[in-house]
Amino acid sequence: KPKRALTAGDRLVQAKKREQYRLEYRDALEEGQATIRELAEGLRNRFGKYSVEHYYNELIHRAHTSWSVRKVNGWNAYQKLELERMKSEAGEDASQINLTEVNKQISEKWKTLSPVEREDITAEAIQRIEEQRVGKKLTAHSVPLNAFHDARSTLQSIETQLAQLNARTGLEYLLVACRSTTEDFIKPYAYYSSDTILGFFNSSMKRSVDDFSLQIEAYVMSGLKGIVENSKLQTLDLKKRTAALIGQKLRAITGVADLRMQYDRFDDLITEKYDVVIKNWPLGQKFRNPSVALTRIELGVLLNSWESGATRFVKLSAEEKRAWKNERFSSKVTMMSLPPAASIPSASSASPALNPITLSPSASTELPATLSQVSVP
Repeated sequence: KPKRALTAGDRLVQAKKREQYRLEYRDALEEGQATIRELAEGLRNRFGKYSVEHYYNELIHRAHTSWSVRKVNGWNAYQKLELERMKSEAGEDASQINLTEVNKQISEKWKTLSPVEREDITAEAIQRIEEQRVGKKLTAHSVPLNAFHDARSTLQSIETQLAQLNARTGLEYLLVACRSTTEDFIKPYAYYSSDTILGFFNSSMKRSVDDFSLQIEAYVMSGLKGIVENSKLQTLDLKKRTAALIGQKLRAITGVADLRMQYDRFDDLITEKYDVVIKNWPLGQKFRNPSVALTRIELGVLLNSWESGATRFVKLSAEEKRAWKNERFSSKVTMMSLPPAASIPSASSASPALNPITLSPSASTELPATLSQVSVP
């Protein structure tokens, strides 16, 4: 009976099933890895000698070993005994004796023995082999060495698959692998499909593939990425702490629980409504939200200034509020009386109108600043 051709709907259903299977399988793998991580953390808490990562790798590499142990049988023990005897009799030629070559001879001799004779001959050898197995189990294993053998065998398998893929499809590829810690033994590894890859590196990057793999290893092991990421996190933390502190102090002086700090329209939204100005803003012209456009150094200066009380919010008295309004009105009138070209201040101007916080407006020869932009007693 001929198979029915799949319709577009059938293919869509199959695609959805495959996608669901892939997602479920991925989630199951992640759960398994999380379980192994928990076990590693438990080993770290219990024994405490190595890091969690060490115990994690130990658990993973132990999983590559056989879960069941086959019982030592008499034939294996007899093979070992006979091979040792033959090598002992051969003296200097012992290295030339191979089990494959003499195995038939040993087998014929084994067949002539009765069950009782076999047991008597091999009893001691069986016990010795079992003791050796126990010794191997109890011996401390080298995790870096196990990882080295694991990586080498896996990369060799990948090499074979990539070579076959290249032969079938002509696909060009470059595979680079390197260690991530000084405890690992594997050297920088590079495997490529053809001289085309070499030509690209020599002409475009002015370096060989081997040099490229060495540079990747140096970058990975140096921790530069971690340093950069750590610096970004510290800057974000400074921004959050500074913005939170300024907002907290503003709400405390105004008594408004949900008030948010405003930078672009501080005069209109803060001073006009709540009679509050800032004293001793430490960054000169840069009166802006700490969450944007401030360097890490500037953020540190700003945070320390607020924490120490050098920079603070000040509540205006009724007289100071009237003076602030007069100054603000005068500033607007002056700006309106200027020619159009002069009324647009440049970014390089030192005008107090661009500087939210100045020490003394009377000492400036520029346009008058509003009272919310000056330092008050």
